[in-house]
Amino acid sequence: MLSALEMQKAGFDPELGIDKHFYDQAKTDGKSVQGLETAEYQIARFDGMTMEQQDHLLAETLKDVETEQANTKKLVDAWRTGDVPNVERLVLSELKQEPLLYQRLLVDRNKNWLPKIEALFSRRGHALVVVGAAHLVGPDGVVEMLKARGYTVEQM
Repeated sequence: MLSALEMQKAGFDPELGIDKHFYDQAKTDGKSVQGLETAEYQIARFDGMTMEQQDHLLAETLKDVETEQANTKKLVDAWRTGDVPNVERLVLSELKQEPLLYQRLLVDRNKNWLPKIEALFSRRGHALVVVGAAHLVGPDGVVEMLKARGYTVEQM
């Protein structure tokens, strides 16, 4: 929530986000939409942490709020230009310093999503999967997990 507020202060409108754009477009086009996980599951990622871990996460988030605006602009620029190493550095460097959070918020979720994404490949027609940048980059990202299972993944 705090990160979202900082993004708004940086001039980013949540109504214009990539996920919202594609969700609205799919609904307009009469296409089916499904989530990779529920909001309850996302909340449970935090509920499973000790209070000490939750306090630490909140303190780190509050500390980072001041630099979030500049980092968000850098991330958007890196994303727009396809600069994967820079995207990875911007979204994963701090998270990797907290191994439990990295595992719970990223790796475990990516592993849970993989069978759901693979199931989309066996359906007729096309499918579009929209996830946050942190889930796409790095050795534990969805892209590398798919490659490890023999899929060809190309950056567009």
